Amino acid sequence: MGRAARPQLTQGNFGQFLATLVRWGLIAENEMPGRESIRLYTITPDGEFAFALYFSHDL
Repeated sequence: MGRAARPQLTQGNFGQFLATLVRWGLIAENEMPGRESIRLYTITPDGEFAFALYFSHDL
């Protein structure tokens, strides 16, 4: 029997995931001063709430 394929997180998938979190207001995207090509991401208060809510119950 062959091994099951593991899902891969590609750069494109990761970019789409980040864009969705930014659009939902869960993270904020900023540019590094003087280095516009570098993006910095921070969790927002709404993102902290969503994270806490997700882990507040048994999985």
